[in-house]
Amino acid sequence: MAKLGIDLGTSNTLVAKLDADGNPDIIEIDGEDMMPSVICIEEDGEHKTFGHQALGLWEDGHLPEKTFIF
Repeated sequence: MAKLGIDLGTSNTLVAKLDADGNPDIIEIDGEDMMPSVICIEEDGEHKTFGHQALGLWEDGHLPEKTFIF
């Protein structure tokens, strides 16, 4: 059984799992160990962007009403 922990923070999110020895192993997402707690849901509701990419879209003014920053 896999053991997974998610820290959904107000600014950043971090995901980790326990390795074979029971030590936490941080899972990298898009090459980084933490990502901004941001999600953008496109107009069709099917396409979701999160983390650094969603933050970049928000900063560029792309769908600000569909971008959620926690």
